[in-house]
Amino acid sequence: MFQLSSASFAHDLHADAASNASKHKSVEEHWKLDFGFPGFETLNRQLTEAFEDFREPDTSAMGAATQAAKAAAAAAANAHLVGSWGPVVESPVVPIHTTLLVDGRVLFWDSVSDLPSENVPVHDRTRAAVWNPATYSLVRVDNQTGYNLFCAGFAHLPDGRPLLAGGNLNAQLEGTRTIHYFDATTDTWTLSPLQLFGGRWYPSVTPLANGEMLITSGSPTTNTHEVFTTAATLRALSSATLELPLYPWFQAAPAGDALYLGPDNRLSYLKTNGTGSWRHMGGRDGINRDYGSFAMFDVGKVLASGGGASVKSSVVVDFKNPGLNPAVLTTGSMANGRRQHNLTVLPDGAVLATGGNYNGASLIDRNAGVYAAELWDPASGAWRTLSSAARTRQYHSTAMLLPDGRVFTGGGGICGTCYQVGYLEKNFEIFTPPYLYKKDGSGELAPQPGILEAPTAVAYDETFPILTSAPNAIASVVLMRASSVTHSVDFEQRRVPLQHRVVDGVLQATAPANANLAPPGYYMLFIVDADGVPSVAEMVQVRANGLGAPLIVASSGSGTSASLSWVPVPGATGYRIKYGTASGSYTTTVEAGNVTSYTLANLAPGTRNYLTVLAYSGSTPGPDADEVTVDAGLSPGTGSGLRGNYYAGTAFGTLLATRVDPTVNFAWGSAAPAAGVPADNYSVRWLGDVQAPVSGTYTFYTTSDDGVRLSVNGQSLVNNWTAHGATVNSGTIALTAGVKYPLVMEYYEATGSATAKLEWSTPTMARTPVPTDRLYPAAAPALNGVAVGKPASQSSTAYDGNASRAVDGNTNGVFTDGSVTHTASSYQPWWQVDLGSVHDLTQIKVWNRTDCCAERLAKFRVFVSDSPFTSTSLFWTTYQSGVGNYAFSGTVNGSATFNVNRSGRYVRVQLEGTNPLSLAEVQVLGTPR
Repeated sequence: MFQLSSASFAHDLHADAASNASKHKSVEEHWKLDFGFPGFETLNRQLTEAFEDFREPDTSAMGAATQAAKAAAAAAANAHLVGSWGPVVESPVVPIHTTLLVDGRVLFWDSVSDLPSENVPVHDRTRAAVWNPATYSLVRVDNQTGYNLFCAGFAHLPDGRPLLAGGNLNAQLEGTRTIHYFDATTDTWTLSPLQLFGGRWYPSVTPLANGEMLITSGSPTTNTHEVFTTAATLRALSSATLELPLYPWFQAAPAGDALYLGPDNRLSYLKTNGTGSWRHMGGRDGINRDYGSFAMFDVGKVLASGGGASVKSSVVVDFKNPGLNPAVLTTGSMANGRRQHNLTVLPDGAVLATGGNYNGASLIDRNAGVYAAELWDPASGAWRTLSSAARTRQYHSTAMLLPDGRVFTGGGGICGTCYQVGYLEKNFEIFTPPYLYKKDGSGELAPQPGILEAPTAVAYDETFPILTSAPNAIASVVLMRASSVTHSVDFEQRRVPLQHRVVDGVLQATAPANANLAPPGYYMLFIVDADGVPSVAEMVQVRANGLGAPLIVASSGSGTSASLSWVPVPGATGYRIKYGTASGSYTTTVEAGNVTSYTLANLAPGTRNYLTVLAYSGSTPGPDADEVTVDAGLSPGTGSGLRGNYYAGTAFGTLLATRVDPTVNFAWGSAAPAAGVPADNYSVRWLGDVQAPVSGTYTFYTTSDDGVRLSVNGQSLVNNWTAHGATVNSGTIALTAGVKYPLVMEYYEATGSATAKLEWSTPTMARTPVPTDRLYPAAAPALNGVAVGKPASQSSTAYDGNASRAVDGNTNGVFTDGSVTHTASSYQPWWQVDLGSVHDLTQIKVWNRTDCCAERLAKFRVFVSDSPFTSTSLFWTTYQSGVGNYAFSGTVNGSATFNVNRSGRYVRVQLEGTNPLSLAEVQVLGTPR
C-alpha cells in the first residue's frame, strides 16, 4: 500500500515516484491518471509551499520522545475506559465516500484528483480503493466509466452490491443522472443504462422494506424524488414533490414508510408506493442540524447530535410505534459542540461520535477540530469523553463500524476552502473502543467470543443456530447493517437486537420479524458477552421467504377491553388476532382487517389474556407474533404512591419530613433522602394500601441497605431488621384484583450507602417496581409548622379577618370563631407570610373555611421564594426569578397539600380571579438552614 508522510504534501511522493518509473511502474500509471494535466508542476510547487505552514513540528527530540512514551503508557492503562487509536494509515485516495463490502473489506473513493471539483475541467473518472481490515492491504479500483462519482448517494442493494446514484458532472457542480454498481467479487464498476429523472449531486439513497431503493434530493433535482425498483427500473414519486436539503436524513421506518428527520427541523413520513405522498408531523427539536449526524441505535430509535453552529445537544427520535407520531426525547449533550462529525452505532447499542469542528465553521477550521471521541450510553443518555485521534476529521470525513468491532475513521479535504487552508487527509485511522479491552487496566485486548458457525442467509422470523464455544455467556445478539457513509450521513446504519436463547447447549437467535424492522440485505451478525465484548461478525443476508410476523409494540388493558398496536408486514393484506386465557392456547380469533392497531371488547372480567397477531396475504397466513399478555377486568389504578414519613435515628425518633413517594425505588447512596433528613442515621416508614390488578399470587421483593420490614394485609412478608449491605428479601401472598390491602414498609439507614426498593412479580409478570397507580398513600401525620406566629400580611382586610389568623396553629374553618382570614373582594387578592429566614421546605398545606363560601379559596397559586416578592401582580410574580409556582385549579374541600421540596423564606397564596380570599390556616413544613 502507499505510505505517505504526514509531514510532506502527498503530491511529492507521486512526483518523486514518477521520476523513477522503472522501479515504480504502477505509481507512474497513477501519477499520469491523477496529475498528468498541463500546469501540474506549477500547481504542485504552489501547493507544496502553501503546506509549509501546516507541517507538523519535529518530534524526534529525546524529550518529545519521552513524553510520547509516557503518553502511550498512560493511554494503554486507560484503554478499557477511553479506547485507543491505531497509527495513521496513508492512502492514495481520500475516504470521502466509504462503504462496507459484504466480504468485510472497505471501499472508498473521492474525486478526479486532489483539486476542488470546481477547479477540474474534466470529470470522467473517479479515484477509488479497497482496503482489507484483516490484512491492511490496499488496492486501487478506480472507476473508468467516464463519470465522477464524487458526492453521489449510495447504499447496498439486497444482493449486497453498492448502488450509487448521481455524482459530479462538471466544474459547475451539477449532478449526473447516472446509476453505478460495484461488484466486490471482481472489484469492478458498472454503469447502468438507466438515467435518473434529473441530475443529482448530494442525493440520499435509502434501502426500503420491499427491496426498493429510495433516491431523494441532490442538486439540481432537490424537490423531486424517485425509487429504484426491484425490477431495476425507476419510478418517479411525482405526487410527492417537496424541496429537501442536500443529503437528506431518511430511515426506513417500522410503519412501512420512510421517515424524514433532518437535517432541518422537519419530521415527515414519505409513502413510497405508487407516485408517493407525504404526511407531515411538525418539528423535531427546533434546530437545523446542518452537517450534524444521526444513527439508528435500536429498532425505530434514532440519535441525532450536533450540527448547525456546532451545537452540543442531542435528541432521540422514537418512531417504533406506527400508530403514534414520532416522539422527540431529550438526552444528554456532548462535551464538545460538533459539526462535520460522524456518529457510529456499536454492537452494544452505544453511539460513538468522532471528528467535527467546535466553532461552527461551515466546512473546515484547522484550529477548531475536535480530536476526542465521545461515547453515548442509551441507558443513561450520558456522553463520556474517550481518547483523541491524531488527525482532524472535518468536511468530507467518514466513520463506520468494522466487522471486528473496531471503527474506521478517515478522510477530509478536496474542497475550495480545504485547498485554501491546506486540508487534505489522504489517510485513515482505526479506533478500538473500550469494550475490546480487558477491564483490569492492563491495556490488553479482551478475548472476543467466537462465532464458530452461522448461516450465511436467514429469512424473516426464522430461528437459526449460532455455534459458539460458550453459548451461556452470550448476553445479546444483534444485526448491524453494512454501512454507507459520506458527509456525516450514514444512509443505512441500523442496529437490530435479536431475541436469543440457549437450547440443548446451542445458542439460537430469531431473525427480525419482518422487513419493516430490517430491510432485506446484508448485516453483520455479532454476539456480545456479559462483559460487553463483541465477537468478530459474520456477514448474514436477511431475505424474504413468505410473510414475516408482525411485531407487537404496544398492548394495554382497560375494563374488559384490550388494545394492541403492531409493526405491519410488507405484502400483508390483513391481520388476525388470536387470544385465550392460557399461554399458547388461543381459543378466539378476530379478523382485524388491514390495520396496525385494534381494540378487543368483552373480555372476561379479572382475567389475564394471552394474545398474538398474524399477517395474511390472500389465503396464506404468516407466522404468529410473539405473545403478549393483557389484564382485563380492572381499569388503571388511581393511586399516587405511599406516604413516606422520615424520622431521626434508626428507631423512628423525631419526624423530620413527610411526603408521598410515587414508588419505593431509591438508591440514595451517600446522599440525604429528603430535605431536612441526614444522610445517615435515619429511618423511614412507608404507609398506605396496595391494589392488585389481577387476582393471583404475588411475590414482593425488598432491596435494602440496611434494615427492612414489610407487611401486607397484616401478614409479615419480610423481616430483616439488621445492618447489612444491599440485600434482596422476598415474601409471597395471594391478592384479589381490585381490593386495597394495607401495606407497611419500614426501613432504617445506619451508615454508608443507602438503598430502599419495593418490587413485585407474579408467575406471568416479571419482577418490577410496584407501580404508582397501584399504591394509595396514608394520610399525612400532624406536624408543627414553621409558619406559626410568623409575620403575615394580605392585600386588604375585611370583617376583621386579619392575616395572622392563618398562622395561629388553628385549622378551625368557622369564620365567627375567629380563626379565618378575610380580604375585600378584589382582583387577585393575596396573603403571605415571612418565615424570618430561609428554610428547607418539604410541604405547604392550606385549609379552607368550612362554614360557607368555599369558592373563596379556589383556582389559586402558592408562591415560594428565598427573597422578597418584587410585585403583587400574579403575572409578574409567576415570572420572578427564583420563585416556585404551585397551581391549584379547583376548589379546596377541606385542605390542599403542595409538596414543594425546595428552599424558601416567603410564602404567598394568591387567587387568579376576582373574589375575597379566606384562609383557615397555612401550614408550612420544613427546617431552618
